[in-house]
Amino acid sequence: MPHNTRIGIMHGRLSPSRDGRFQYFPKDDWREEFPQARNLGFSSIEWIVEVENFEANPLFNPEGRKEIQTQSKQHGVGVYSLCADYFMKKFLIGESGDEAAGVLRTMVSCASEAGVSLIGIPLLEGAAPKTEDEKNECVVRLSPIVKEAQHKGISFVFETEMTAEESIDFLERFSEEAKEDVSNAVGICYDIGNATSYGFDSAGDIKKLGKRIHEVHLKDRKKGTTQTVVLGTGDADFQGSFRALADIGFGGVIIMQAWRGEDYIEDAAVQLAYIKKIADTV
Repeated sequence: MPHNTRIGIMHGRLSPSRDGRFQYFPKDDWREEFPQARNLGFSSIEWIVEVENFEANPLFNPEGRKEIQTQSKQHGVGVYSLCADYFMKKFLIGESGDEAAGVLRTMVSCASEAGVSLIGIPLLEGAAPKTEDEKNECVVRLSPIVKEAQHKGISFVFETEMTAEESIDFLERFSEEAKEDVSNAVGICYDIGNATSYGFDSAGDIKKLGKRIHEVHLKDRKKGTTQTVVLGTGDADFQGSFRALADIGFGGVIIMQAWRGEDYIEDAAVQLAYIKKIADTV
């Protein structure tokens, strides 16, 4: 990766913990995260939309969207991507599917007005389509919204538990269902830590997925566990992964979604320095 690799950070990692959670929308502190991110050297913040009181999220009202853009411009910290954790509780398959799709449609419109170009959709744990029927249900329900997003310059990036081959097949179904090429509007958010915990070969996966990877999440885990650890203390192959990203010419969004403790600012600074050192050597 080039020495000027631009790395952002996930919302909430630069705010006091809430109920012991790593990841959440920092409703009381979101403005303060912009100068914190700038001072630490992050290029962007990945915005989070949760299911709890999601209508109160600034993204969903005009004044809020203006303020997001104002804070972004003032501090030189972009908001290019959105993590739609909403869909971890309101699934895009099953009973909540139609309701969730309606929220996604609204999300696309609001994200477009806020200057967001990527909407990350976590298809993980209970939200993961595990059968072929569930995958097809997801594709059929989302395909019309994918077309709308494409017209607004937004792509959906799916974070999945699928192998690289399964992910490629899943993405290809969208163009088949839409009966037109929507490949630039659907992609993968490749989470190196998650892939490690699943026992996947992250460097190999990255090469297989190639240009289908629109975003990368950086966390570290031990193989076979779901516990996030400090970057560099788990089994994640960051050196190999960054080399593979360089090989495929990746120039998309990289977001640090790493471990955080009580001294979360220092944790963010140390882990960013670790990642930048690796990126500079690849």
